[in-house]
Amino acid sequence: MLTRMLNTLFDAEFSDTHSGFRVFTREALDAMDPQTTGMEFAPEMLIGAAREDLSVEEVPITYHPRVGDAKLESFRDGWRHIRYMIGEWGSNVAAVRVLAGLFA
Repeated sequence: MLTRMLNTLFDAEFSDTHSGFRVFTREALDAMDPQTTGMEFAPEMLIGAAREDLSVEEVPITYHPRVGDAKLESFRDGWRHIRYMIGEWGSNVAAVRVLAGLFA
């Protein structure tokens, strides 16, 4: 759901936005200018890459069963990602116009 939401709001085509290892060049990092330090960092980097039309290559991995306890809290952490994505999407003037048109 979170991947589909990010892809839809930011016209991207990522297969999995909330897992994986990402590497960026210094130039790409400077262009994205990340500001967050918590859970929102993952979507911020991908939204920045989509906005800057940066080339992103996804490499498939094999998932293995988790050893130990999960550190994430599904609802709370998912809600943080959703709030962040909506806030970033809403900062786009075109998005605000679309929303305004829905309620006119």
